[in-house]
Amino acid sequence: MPSLYLLSLFNDQILEKRVLRIGQPIDVTGAYGVAVPDGTDVGVPPDVSTLLQAKYDGIKAQYGFFTHVLYDAFQTDGNINTAILTKGLTISPKVGIGFNPPPLSGENFFLSTNQTLVSAPTQILFLYEVFLYEDSDGKSDKFRRQYVPIAPNDPEVQFVVKMSFDGGATQLVGINPGQVTDVPPANQGTDLLVRFDRIGGTKRVYLGSWALLYQ
Repeated sequence: MPSLYLLSLFNDQILEKRVLRIGQPIDVTGAYGVAVPDGTDVGVPPDVSTLLQAKYDGIKAQYGFFTHVLYDAFQTDGNINTAILTKGLTISPKVGIGFNPPPLSGENFFLSTNQTLVSAPTQILFLYEVFLYEDSDGKSDKFRRQYVPIAPNDPEVQFVVKMSFDGGATQLVGINPGQVTDVPPANQGTDLLVRFDRIGGTKRVYLGSWALLYQ
């Protein structure tokens, strides 16, 4: 089953592993989560670096016809274009990228920095994780934060994914997560840019990571 590893916000120590079920909150107060999809065996990782490497190696193994995987788990903001921050967008390393609903914030998108691929893809499969945070801090209560996974077809998950393999000269629009997509010769290259545009929804949602499998 899918699982959520809870890690300390203070020292990245792995605290526990929880079963991940759509719509069911998990308390993450003082921690952050690393989601691991169903069918991905990460063993007993001693630290966050090992956990992430095992996670994405496992994902690539599930799709054996892809030869490479590139990912950003947002452990830092090093692969985020912080020079272009739209209204309603927040960046929290380890926690993820928060998107306010577009009606409140207008244009609302995330843009990666340029990243170099091993080879020019002819086929890709793109994956990303979205979730909600539910916070409570009543006058007589301690602050509490819960991680709530949401389904890819949830009405709150209204993203248009745009991707360029030639540094922005051309782009593919509307990449569907989990769907194999051919990259036409005119769009091929090794200089990757990824952009998420949020076009709908009513709640603040978080992007936890993305991964590109390619060949």
